[in-house]
Amino acid sequence: MAGDDKTNTKITFQNTQGFKFEIQNTNVIAILCKGASEELNILLKESENEVLTFEI
Repeated sequence: MAGDDKTNTKITFQNTQGFKFEIQNTNVIAILCKGASEELNILLKESENEVLTFEI
């Protein structure tokens, strides 16, 4: 969950067991989003490569 209504910014992580971790610092949120985006781009490129090089 992420929200930014110009007065209250926060991001919340929650696992299936109910553990909840909430961050409200905009600098920390920006760093986490950048890191997540970079990691997802790496995974996407790896997946694309696997599809393109797949042999039957």
